[in-house]
Amino acid sequence: MRAAPYAALARPSVGEAIRVGERCAVSIRTAHKILITTAIVFFLFYAIWEIRNYPAPGGTWALVRGIISGIAACGLGIYLRYFLKSLKLR
Repeated sequence: MRAAPYAALARPSVGEAIRVGERCAVSIRTAHKILITTAIVFFLFYAIWEIRNYPAPGGTWALVRGIISGIAACGLGIYLRYFLKSLKLR
């Protein structure tokens, strides 16, 4: 009996590259770095956009959302820095 062709892809170990056929897809570490960096950029742009809407009528909530988004971007930046340091230690 033959195993399913993608059975090996079910549970890759942390940091292991997922292989599809003979090609090597993105490693989990690289994908994590890309996604976290993208989230930081998104939160920063969203914070700027919301803070620019603050002078409009009812803009108090825009300011609150902007501040929360800025805090989220800072938190993700701290996490990314910690994550990158942990990769260098291994």
